[in-house]
Amino acid sequence: MKFRQSLLAVFLLLASSASARPPANQQRSADWIFQPKHHKVELQWKRRIESNLLWMIDRAEHPPQRQPDAPLIGVYADAGVWPLGAHSVVASLEVSGFAVEVLDWNRLHRSDLTRYHAVVFPGGYSYFQQISAGHRGLDAVRDYVEQGGRFMGICAGAFLAAKDVQWEGKQYPYPLVLFDGVAEGSIKELAAWPDRGSAKLAVTDAGKSLGISAIENKEIYYQGGCRFTGGSKITSLATYFDGTSAIIQRPFGRNGNGIVVLTGVHFERPAPSPSRKIDESEPPPLLSHKIFPKLLGITPSAGKFKTPRFSPEKYVSTVTATTTEGEWQAIQKELRLRLSELRAAEIYDNQPIPTLLAKRGKLILDDKGTRLRGGKTIAKFAGDAKLRAGAGSWHQIASSNIWRSTWKQGHAPVAAYHGFKANNLVIEVTFRYGPITESWQHQCFRIAADDRPEVTGHIVSAWANPNNDFIETGFLLQHIRKTPEKKIIEDLLLDHQPLAIEPEVWYTATLEIVDDQALFRLGDHVAYAKAEQIRMPKNLISLTLGTTWHDIKRVRIWEAKANATWQSKKASTLKSRTPFTPVFHSYNAETNLH
Repeated sequence: MKFRQSLLAVFLLLASSASARPPANQQRSADWIFQPKHHKVELQWKRRIESNLLWMIDRAEHPPQRQPDAPLIGVYADAGVWPLGAHSVVASLEVSGFAVEVLDWNRLHRSDLTRYHAVVFPGGYSYFQQISAGHRGLDAVRDYVEQGGRFMGICAGAFLAAKDVQWEGKQYPYPLVLFDGVAEGSIKELAAWPDRGSAKLAVTDAGKSLGISAIENKEIYYQGGCRFTGGSKITSLATYFDGTSAIIQRPFGRNGNGIVVLTGVHFERPAPSPSRKIDESEPPPLLSHKIFPKLLGITPSAGKFKTPRFSPEKYVSTVTATTTEGEWQAIQKELRLRLSELRAAEIYDNQPIPTLLAKRGKLILDDKGTRLRGGKTIAKFAGDAKLRAGAGSWHQIASSNIWRSTWKQGHAPVAAYHGFKANNLVIEVTFRYGPITESWQHQCFRIAADDRPEVTGHIVSAWANPNNDFIETGFLLQHIRKTPEKKIIEDLLLDHQPLAIEPEVWYTATLEIVDDQALFRLGDHVAYAKAEQIRMPKNLISLTLGTTWHDIKRVRIWEAKANATWQSKKASTLKSRTPFTPVFHSYNAETNLH
């Protein structure tokens, strides 16, 4: 009963903050949740995670107004981020003249970070930030800074960026390594953890040159922050009472174009009172509006800005000490699904998922579902690209541009895109399966790249196959060639990985093909192959679907070329794969054309 009451409270809060919530099964996206297998989570951090998700949902439902020319800043606010600190950072930036997007796990993984003028990781618990960002998120941040982006880490965000963290006398290695020295805390002379206090900083000549003289000898909020020691190419901007660095800056990347700024103190919060109490409803101090632009090295928009909403106390968690782990995970999952619903249009419909193996070139086709299809209808797109959707029936879901395939008999439904020719391609498809309601039904999704009529079969087939018995279940890459009479010449399973996905949930699959390599991704699923057969030219991309209903939301196809950064990303991208050696399903030496 308590669990139902907790969920009801969450649902009522969501409903009250949305004028029109879409049905739960229309735009749901699978997402990561923080679980005990990652780390035991104390009650206060469960409440903070829930509070952050509620806040991000509210911002997604009621996005703040932006000046068109305002520089865009991404602020991370998932697990491990102190809600009050994140609210304060965002409010400080927005009132200063920046546009802000708040990043959860999903957005960090799916967004093209080069959109942002800077990325900020606020205070909180650096180890939880590391877990929630994941290796893919941290790799994305590192790549972004290496390519010339700006990173600011505040307190826990600064610990996260260090090569080594020294906490209470123990040393811990961290993987992001934007700062190759040591972040050491807490500083007991200022406040023994978890107490809070204040710090008076001395500004160095470099800090004065940067324009942060206003913080000299001011009382600045401190709670468990770090001092910075060691490291290379470090510029100290301000120091603590003992002369150790409290704020540092350093270049990053091969060319040194990226900028890393780390601070052990919180400019976004007023210093606590002499009794060390804080008023969480108190907005950020005026000093923060001046200091953040200087530390980021970015000139904000010159327009006048209204004071942004600042009500962190509004996002009260429903989790209590009696909430079980399973109940908390269910609440968290519901909130993450809701957030994904609200961001689906932005994440799935507008921003392509960043590529790794390939670099996108010319957009060959963008099928947003606005053109009729099915039967003998040929849908035509810009340029020479065309679509024939056949085998099974196709209909448009009411009041949307989503197209649903339904199997009747014979071949499974197929949507075939043609009218182009390229060796290297990027294909991105957003889709979902229907539930199995009959014993004869199955679910499957396949992207196939072909060269017709030169080759019968598929140069590359990328399968997300939960239960179709036509081929192994799982996340697969395949090459299959046949004679014109459909006699198999070569049927090669290139990669076979496990698959865990759900019906009625939106997924975006990306297939990258460059020379003799193919990379297939869907969320955290990764399949990869390197084979000479992949080099063949392609003039047809087909989508094959199962015998439950299946929905297609958007299809995009780009010409591509090799991504120069692939070799540096390859090991980290593929490390989650299960080792697999390609194996022949079937091979006919007499008819093989090689």
